[in-house]
Amino acid sequence: MPVHYYNICIRVTIAEKYVFQNVESIEINNSLDTLSDTAKITIPRVFLQKINQSKSHNRVNLISVINLEDKIKIEAGYNEEYNTEFEGYISAIKDDMPVTIECEDEMYKLKKAERIKAHFKNADVKDILRKIAPNYKVETFKEFKIGKFSINNETPYEVLMNLKQNSIRTYFKDGVLHAGLPINLQGFKVHQFNMNRNVRKGNNLVYEKKKNDYYLKVTSDEIGTSKPISFEIGKKGNNNKEIQLPAGMSKEDLKTYATDFYNGVVNTKCRGSFDSWGLPRTSAGDTADITTPNFPDSSRNGKYIIESVKISVSASDGFKRTNTLGVMLYK
Repeated sequence: MPVHYYNICIRVTIAEKYVFQNVESIEINNSLDTLSDTAKITIPRVFLQKINQSKSHNRVNLISVINLEDKIKIEAGYNEEYNTEFEGYISAIKDDMPVTIECEDEMYKLKKAERIKAHFKNADVKDILRKIAPNYKVETFKEFKIGKFSINNETPYEVLMNLKQNSIRTYFKDGVLHAGLPINLQGFKVHQFNMNRNVRKGNNLVYEKKKNDYYLKVTSDEIGTSKPISFEIGKKGNNNKEIQLPAGMSKEDLKTYATDFYNGVVNTKCRGSFDSWGLPRTSAGDTADITTPNFPDSSRNGKYIIESVKISVSASDGFKRTNTLGVMLYK
């Protein structure tokens, strides 16, 4: 039987000209709860730089050639097949041995952008995003009418924080600024996980047999009329939640979202996180379709929203993804 070997490959490019493959550790964090993806790299302080086309190299101090706000791209994979895991900018540099570089994705630029003043009489989210981020392509889950909306001498990032308070999640993916519901119950990509095959040992999943007591109220402003609408499900107790969805929802949309969310919470079988390898390439908002063959009654099988992913690359752990689960997808 042939044996397949998977050799980890790493490539970090800084300022579009310095390329490093000798890195001590990488950590990348991607979450539904935050606007920015972040990364932290630990890298040797001194590196060898090739002199033109010769075989000679100069010893170069990393600190002398990198700067805050430099572009950075982190690629990783197996057997020289690289995937881009992070793109952004250097936000902090710790001058030590080794050097630690902290990074943020494209949100970093929106934090640094000029402050804006604007007023909308009947704003759609896409109109607001195009105003504050004119140089980016914008995609939205659907039309989100907010109504009157003012930007009072705020940075684009501060505007996105305000939208978050209105239950509109914004994030960058492949250079595109997206806006959508706080939790997309459709999931983006579905990844298959067999607990006996492509999951690392020592997960932190906790399984529960009982249904969870839960009360949920979902509110919005109705499309067409702008009147407040709501849908309630469950019985009030110790676990009550209210979700304010963006304006522009129909009563049927509201009921569907609330029912699916409620059923997902009360039927959630497990909570916590599990570690996988570098593949499949999970991201926050994706779906983990989990199968546990040791339980032939399928009691531990299910599909779950992935709330966050932490990517780690190091000599001790290899290439690892820590996937934290959220609500179960009922359908």
